[in-house]
Amino acid sequence: MKKIKIILILLSIELLAPISLSGQRYSQNQMPSIGILIGSVVDSISKKPIAYASISLIRMKNDELVTGGVTDETGRFEIKEIPLGRYFVFVEFIGYKKTAISPVNLFPGKGGSIEQDLGKILLQLTTIQMEDVDIIGERPLFTHTIDKKIFNVEKNTLTTGGTALDALQQIPGVDVDMDGNISLRGNANVNVLIDGKPSSLTGSSRQALLENILADNISDIEVITNPSAKYDPDGMAGIINIVLKENRLAGLNGNISIGSDFIDKHNGSGQLNFRNEKVNIFANLGTRLNIRDQQGDNYQEMLINQISSILDQNTDGERGRNNVFIKSGIEYFLNRTNTFSLDATYTVGDRSRIRDIVSNQSLGALESEFLRTTDSGSDRKGKDLTLSYDRKFPDPKKKFSFMANHSVNDDKNDTDYGMELLSGSSEFVDLNSQNTDRNRTNNTTNIQADYVHPFGNGYKIETGYKGTLRSIDDNYWSQSINNLGEWSIDDSLNNYFIYHENIQAVYTQFSGQKGLLQYQLGSRIEHVSTISELKITNEKFENPYASVFPSGSISFGPPKSFQIQASYSRRINRPSFRRLNPFASYSDRLNIRKGNPFLKPEYIDVMELNISRFNRGKTITAGIFFRRTTDKIRHHTYVQDDGISVTTYENIDNTRTYGAELILSGV
Repeated sequence: MKKIKIILILLSIELLAPISLSGQRYSQNQMPSIGILIGSVVDSISKKPIAYASISLIRMKNDELVTGGVTDETGRFEIKEIPLGRYFVFVEFIGYKKTAISPVNLFPGKGGSIEQDLGKILLQLTTIQMEDVDIIGERPLFTHTIDKKIFNVEKNTLTTGGTALDALQQIPGVDVDMDGNISLRGNANVNVLIDGKPSSLTGSSRQALLENILADNISDIEVITNPSAKYDPDGMAGIINIVLKENRLAGLNGNISIGSDFIDKHNGSGQLNFRNEKVNIFANLGTRLNIRDQQGDNYQEMLINQISSILDQNTDGERGRNNVFIKSGIEYFLNRTNTFSLDATYTVGDRSRIRDIVSNQSLGALESEFLRTTDSGSDRKGKDLTLSYDRKFPDPKKKFSFMANHSVNDDKNDTDYGMELLSGSSEFVDLNSQNTDRNRTNNTTNIQADYVHPFGNGYKIETGYKGTLRSIDDNYWSQSINNLGEWSIDDSLNNYFIYHENIQAVYTQFSGQKGLLQYQLGSRIEHVSTISELKITNEKFENPYASVFPSGSISFGPPKSFQIQASYSRRINRPSFRRLNPFASYSDRLNIRKGNPFLKPEYIDVMELNISRFNRGKTITAGIFFRRTTDKIRHHTYVQDDGISVTTYENIDNTRTYGAELILSGV
């Protein structure tokens, strides 16, 4: 798969030409439009339904395209208001032979009927014989539906032998940096799901999880840049959903993978699975080791009380991390309609950082050069337990699911700071050594229920509830060597911060389909209460707020031929714990950082328009998008009278972002 990013989009007349062929009604000699055609489309071998297959009705009298439609997710279709007459019915889908059914008589009386049921229509995979090689039609690399872009990882040979992070690097619009941080359309505020379910793992723990998922075990990656109301509104850039392959192999099976760049990055993983008609038991194990260098520089020039102040810093260091990831679970199939599952995840790891900062500082005639050293180590543990229940009904469109999740993440950090005067005046330098300990515990509980109810005529309504309780306990303790050479507690630096967050949300979403037109409207309502506490100073900050998140999308055209899609949604970017904690970090005494407990969340309105064309396994998609952010959170830096700069966060302004995208796949 190739991915191409451009700033300007040129839409050609040739790309737009198929609009006139997609489901439009033409003059039908005044015949009444009361005919109905129903049926379903399935694979001739597996008998699995084929979603988004194209149905075309051609009048036998003059070979005129009259109307058409597409199959839904269960392979069924229902086309209404068809002018009476005799028709050829053509059914097609990429990778399958085009099937023709005739005659289809939509008229009352002998030999016909106003309503015709074509039953199950079997489509055969296309096969082209080339000497001794059989090429069999498969799913395309890329599919664009009403609310998401679906990338077929199974068919992308570039990801073979890699990890989930390697697979993400092949997705247009997705970037993964050397630390495994993920961004979408240049924005790192993206929500990552596994099989449609959120994971409480974040940061390096999430990176370890993704590195320990083999790309060979991924079926699809879904990119949802404008999520509907059923999804959490978090994630300014959108949602990435990694869909794993279903292990339908009976008995015991597994695999092992080891990788290394033979320098400073090594990883390994293994999977074991047992399945029969009643249970599916699985276990995954992964580990990674990564060490990398770190360099940087900082230059500041200021005028303080008419006196010139210059600070020139150079940073050199090394960062390392080691993670072990274990996930195990069981699915119990009570019967064909009820499934219970329980899975647990455990992560353990450590991080280390060694950093030297050489600073040259001058204030008027005073000059000095000094070295600030940092030696830091941390131990991290994470535990996650999820219980879920899925209920199926005779109508495959009708679904109910329930999920309860609880996770605990512990982070213990110990850091030693040293200061050495290299030359010049000691006026700017506190030469006392310092030691800090930080213990942080994050408890999160999620309860979620979702229900989908279909109605006739291709309509369905979805509704659900989600509650999230989060508690973060952060205890920071500092001591330094005094003038007597003894360790003493730094009361002014010690900090005990507790953060509570309670999110209660409900949503309703309505969707429908009429011929080649699909649409979706929804709304999500949230009430959030947050409490921040500074235990040492007995300060408490409360910040309750309520939000409404509307969403809507519309698309026109056969999804496997040509499609125009437009959508809107409202998103939120909640302030992170680090940005809210008013504790000041003194790792660099000349550049202090601290949070702001009065930060408000950012709200983002997202609109986008996409045009897709599919032809012979190749896809071209051109799109433009617009994001408007209110109460944008920005770094705010000011300089104190003593020349020390302080960086915090503020809701400063509103921003607008424009972008364009061009995706070519299968070429």
